[in-house]
Amino acid sequence: MSSSKAEHVTELVVQAASRAGVRVILLTGGGGLKEVANSDNLYCLSEVPHEWLFNKVAAVVHLKPIPHSRLSIENLSVALKTAINDQVMRKAAADLGSLLRAEDGVTEAVKQFDLLADRVSRQIL
Repeated sequence: MSSSKAEHVTELVVQAASRAGVRVILLTGGGGLKEVANSDNLYCLSEVPHEWLFNKVAAVVHLKPIPHSRLSIENLSVALKTAINDQVMRKAAADLGSLLRAEDGVTEAVKQFDLLADRVSRQIL
């Protein structure tokens, strides 16, 4: 996730996590968040394999559903609490995760690439 206001967004995330009473891992490698000092409730990483990480956390947050212009400590705090506590949302996320893990993503990606390459080559020739 990239942001031209990385420091502001990072501070907002830190404060929202504190207000929600949750521990947070900040992934800073995409440029959207600034690395800050680690604490008991906050740990910064520049990169980590998502497949490994997602199996070890209660929730994963990407900020696109809350537009940057409306992102606030309050609405992010509420979203964090909801992601952790809403059992319907947690079940839907678990079901989606199961579907994704069952998918052979590499094979499907190669198949889609081959289809696209075939279409492009027919247009060129």
